[in-house]
Amino acid sequence: MKLRIENIEAGYGKLLILNGITIEVEEGKISGIIGPNGAGKSTLFKAIFGLIPKTSGSIHYGANDLTNATPREVIAAGLGYVPQTEAHFPDMSVWENLFVAAYTLPRQAAIRRLEEIFNTFPILYERRSQRAGTMSGGEQRILDIARAMVLKPALILVDEPSAGLDPKGVVKIYDLVDQLNRQGPGFLIVEQDVAMILSRARYIYALQLGRIAHQGPPEDFRGSDFLRDLYLGKSGDMKV
Repeated sequence: MKLRIENIEAGYGKLLILNGITIEVEEGKISGIIGPNGAGKSTLFKAIFGLIPKTSGSIHYGANDLTNATPREVIAAGLGYVPQTEAHFPDMSVWENLFVAAYTLPRQAAIRRLEEIFNTFPILYERRSQRAGTMSGGEQRILDIARAMVLKPALILVDEPSAGLDPKGVVKIYDLVDQLNRQGPGFLIVEQDVAMILSRARYIYALQLGRIAHQGPPEDFRGSDFLRDLYLGKSGDMKV
């Protein structure tokens, strides 16, 4: 199935952030969204998940019309979401966080699903009784991704997985994404670490001022003047 977003306009009150966004994402692949701060990257994810209203356009996932869907309906359709902030409950244990994420499953089915999650994420099994907020930043990000996987989505949207992590932590998170992707789910990732997303994604969308400024495979971006101009202006110098 494909996630098809056509001519979406959305924002906050009278402030329009997205100005006719059109993208198409295939499940089973890793795709990336890049762009400077304020380009509309996180707003796009919120629009997809029904967290902000759309003023025009449409959103479809396979045969499902998600244009006016609630977050619960979007998740039921097979999408997962890892926001950049507030993706877990810091005062709850790892086990409690995962159990809450299984809210649509009967209790025994939820427990069985958590056993599968712990097999996939052994570090979370080791930390299962620990309060989420006391774990390292990288471990908390792993928990966020695991929570999104509890209901077995086919496509997971992740907002800046590298945020707040050191370089080694970023590599570990992307290695995990690669591993999970080989097992099935696709990923659509908003990322400020341009070099990292270019090294992992198969297709990239670049946003600027709420519009798609450029799109294509990573090789279309490497060594081009486009990224320099996008982030630094015409006189900047940027290597990827």
